[in-house]
Amino acid sequence: MAYQLQELSVFLPCYNEEKNLENTFNQILPVIRDIAQKWEIIIVNDGSTDKTGEIAAKIAKKYPDNIKIVPTIPTAAMAPPLKAASIMPNTNGLF
Repeated sequence: MAYQLQELSVFLPCYNEEKNLENTFNQILPVIRDIAQKWEIIIVNDGSTDKTGEIAAKIAKKYPDNIKIVPTIPTAAMAPPLKAASIMPNTNGLF
């Protein structure tokens, strides 16, 4: 068996990613499951005006113990979403 991390938190900062979010999630999910025993994905919705929030909610409903959604106010910079994500992990803060 390959080495696995005990815990892993991954964050996905999103701004108007309705066309990409579900596909991105579906691509990273098997990798995360393979490399970590306990994992979570934090979706940071940075004030999207499209259906990003709805898609994130649909994903979170499928994996309620592993997916967190963090809404933020609209911004042109990624610093606020990254800061928001950094305080949310249930794991040891591995990003």
